[in-house]
Amino acid sequence: MSFINKFFSFQSLDPHIIDIYRDLYTLSDINGMIKFYSSTLEKQLLEKEPQTETLLTQLIQKRVQENMSQIIS
Repeated sequence: MSFINKFFSFQSLDPHIIDIYRDLYTLSDINGMIKFYSSTLEKQLLEKEPQTETLLTQLIQKRVQENMSQIIS
């Protein structure tokens, strides 16, 4: 068994992931997540996220370029 499979496989991490979620979220939170991730809204979010990231990156780059003189002074 390789190092990666031994220490980083889903099977080896699963109990720890469950503990993290159990510590941070209530059962109601988890049920809400399941509902959201099964919804059309989540599918829409996944489809539009790359475009959102591109537009946000362009906005930040434009703001940096417009204000470069203030940034470097």
